[in-house]
Amino acid sequence: MLYEELTRYFGIAGSYRECEKLEDAWNTPEHRKAIKDYIFAWLEFRRKRREMIAYA
Repeated sequence: MLYEELTRYFGIAGSYRECEKLEDAWNTPEHRKAIKDYIFAWLEFRRKRREMIAYA
C-alpha cells in the first residue's frame, strides 16, 4: 500500500522501471528527505485512522 502511494505521489506509478526510479530518487538527498517525510506522514495518518476506528 505504501509503495503504491509513494509511486503515485512522485508521479512514477505505472512507468517503465518504476522500482529503479524510486531507488534513484532515494539515492538523491533532497528526494530522500521528501520520501522520508511522506512515509512519516503516511504512518501518522494510519495511526490516527486506527485510533479513530478503535474508538468508533
